[in-house]
Amino acid sequence: MKLITEQVEDVKVIREDKGGEPCLYIQGSFMVADQVNRNKRLYEMRVLRNAVKAYEENFIKPRRSLGELNHGPTPTLDLSKASHIITKLWEQGNVFMGKAKILESLPMGKIAAALIKENVKLGVSSRAVGSLIPTNEGYSKVGDDLILSCIDLVSDPSGPNCFVEGIMEGVEWVYDASTNNWLIEKTKKQIENYSSKRELNEENKLKVFNNFLNSL
Repeated sequence: MKLITEQVEDVKVIREDKGGEPCLYIQGSFMVADQVNRNKRLYEMRVLRNAVKAYEENFIKPRRSLGELNHGPTPTLDLSKASHIITKLWEQGNVFMGKAKILESLPMGKIAAALIKENVKLGVSSRAVGSLIPTNEGYSKVGDDLILSCIDLVSDPSGPNCFVEGIMEGVEWVYDASTNNWLIEKTKKQIENYSSKRELNEENKLKVFNNFLNSL
């Protein structure tokens, strides 16, 4: 499975007063279906709908739907970097709209709030894992195994979005159920490295295999 990220910038800031306490929210288009996006990927609505439904059940309802200020390096959330919580996702045409509360009591939430108050334009970016199926038309379809894990706050996609995409694209992951961790799949890179040096002998093949087994 690959770590898949998508960014959108169509979000607006909302201020609400709840119980006499002002709260800061962002709201807008979070995910788009049935349309090839700038990353040359297509999410069919049925695939995205199933992923959103699971995210609502497993994250939003039990209030586990936290997101980070900027992307983390794995599909799972780093609680120390949490800046907001997704409160609602809803379908509108081929778009999933979303709403998130900025957690101003947390360090990263304070930073996010300060950026918003200084009129810095922020986007949202989903983090998910799933299969990518190449098509003859030059784009990839996202597979039925899509799992939505986080929706993060990122800098304006018209700016340095290539940095976010560059560190996230094409990374292979293995889920270790016993430790509840995602592990980077290094085997392919190790094999390619030995091959490029013409050192893929029996000793190094065994070393790669043992490294793979130890990472599982």
